[in-house]
Amino acid sequence: MSQSALPTRRFATIPKVAELNQCDPGTVYNRVKKGDLPVFKLPGKRGHYVDVDEAAKVLSKRQKYATFGPDAVVKDLSNVVADFEVMD
Repeated sequence: MSQSALPTRRFATIPKVAELNQCDPGTVYNRVKKGDLPVFKLPGKRGHYVDVDEAAKVLSKRQKYATFGPDAVVKDLSNVVADFEVMD
């Protein structure tokens, strides 16, 4: 009887997970704080680590823009070359 090998879990620090998922470390910390993403203490390591694959799944579901409600229309002008004025 052959025993199949378990996949190797990959762990990284919160800043590294943020870098891999192209987001701010604060976003990862917030998902941990909300309970959406567990952190792990690893034997022989200091600090907290996040499962890289699990983080990718959780962070891929994040909203790119603020939540305004289900009927809101958000138009992304960040890649538009045009003249416009922003009044703060």
